[in-house]
Amino acid sequence: MKNLFIPFIAFAILCSCSDDETATPLAPLEITKADFMTNYKVNGAPFTFFNVNPSEVVLPIAGANQTWDFSLLAETSSNTFGGSGFTAAANTAFPTASYSYLGTESWSVGGAVSAAFPVTQFDEVSDSGFYDIGLRQNVTSTISVPALGAVISFPIQNLPYTGTTKYPNVLFPAKMGNAAITTSGIVFTNNFTVNAPALGLNNTPGQLKLTTSLVQEVIASGTANLKGIGAKRVLITKTNVSDVSNYFLGGAPAPAVLLSTLGVVDGNTTTRTVYRVVAEGLGNVGFIEVNASGTVTRARFRKG
Repeated sequence: MKNLFIPFIAFAILCSCSDDETATPLAPLEITKADFMTNYKVNGAPFTFFNVNPSEVVLPIAGANQTWDFSLLAETSSNTFGGSGFTAAANTAFPTASYSYLGTESWSVGGAVSAAFPVTQFDEVSDSGFYDIGLRQNVTSTISVPALGAVISFPIQNLPYTGTTKYPNVLFPAKMGNAAITTSGIVFTNNFTVNAPALGLNNTPGQLKLTTSLVQEVIASGTANLKGIGAKRVLITKTNVSDVSNYFLGGAPAPAVLLSTLGVVDGNTTTRTVYRVVAEGLGNVGFIEVNASGTVTRARFRKG
């Protein structure tokens, strides 16, 4: 019996190894429009993101076949998106938008910041990517600048991205091995008026023109454990973003003295890096933003 038992065990192990060797490997993950369509559409399934303390986030590193466990991150707050909150984009200023939804925004000039106000956001999900189309400011917003005795007013307005293209969050198809894609000339123009009697400005029209260039690439792939969802195959994209700010007043470049008093510089360039985690069948499941100094400023992840 003993002599027969040992060969039987060896045979069982051999059969087990043979099954593993002949198993069909998973094809490399490729994220396309189809992976977003469960949630990112009018009346799609609702989903929830939770915010985390930026200091607890470890930045992704490049490479394939990695594992991440985002389920262990403590949430500081959460928001539910999609479902009935994604409605038809009934605004001709955003003709390619797939849906719209309500959100909040605030404007800043130098160190002065407006109160948060309601906006309608517009997104596009198409064969070429998941895009931010722009927003509609739904109420008038103001910023007071005591040093100038000035009030800057931002009216109700449509604010679509213009220029060479819309703003890409994730370009399709996304997969490891893609060459980095550079997108330039994305323009966001914000209209305002300035009332500063001491400077001779009486509701003078102005504009902030933000011109964005970015480089996007897929840097990592693997499996992520998501809170309330479990393990999903994911890719991580890295986008280096550069913004150039230009200010105009009365149809001409704003005076340097005025801008200096406001604490801003015409033509100033700021940079940041954005990481997105995109999952098979789910779309976006993670977002990390890093400033020019390499400090994580915002981070959120999807849960159940």
